[in-house]
Amino acid sequence: MTPNKILNSMSQDTKNNPEQQPLVFVKIKGNKVVELKKDEYIWHAQYESILKITVAFVAVESATTDEDKKHFEKAIKIYLTKKGFNVTSAVYHDDASTLKQYLTMK
Repeated sequence: MTPNKILNSMSQDTKNNPEQQPLVFVKIKGNKVVELKKDEYIWHAQYESILKITVAFVAVESATTDEDKKHFEKAIKIYLTKKGFNVTSAVYHDDASTLKQYLTMK
């Protein structure tokens, strides 16, 4: 499955409840917030000036195995790299609580 197909294949039940939506947490070198916010698949992007990285959250379909999780991480990394971003890491999370925790740390 291609990265675009993965991004387009979110399940209906999680679309209805965003807090249960799985996501991939991505770290990208440099301040790329403006470019990332133009992408329809990015839920949130924020620049961390101390670390000189942009963090982004990408909604994906639910993964049932570790292999599926690795596949999502790799697909998101490929997708963003092809768009010209220098991705340093991508980590799958089962629900959006990671995004909520990140935003409330500020």
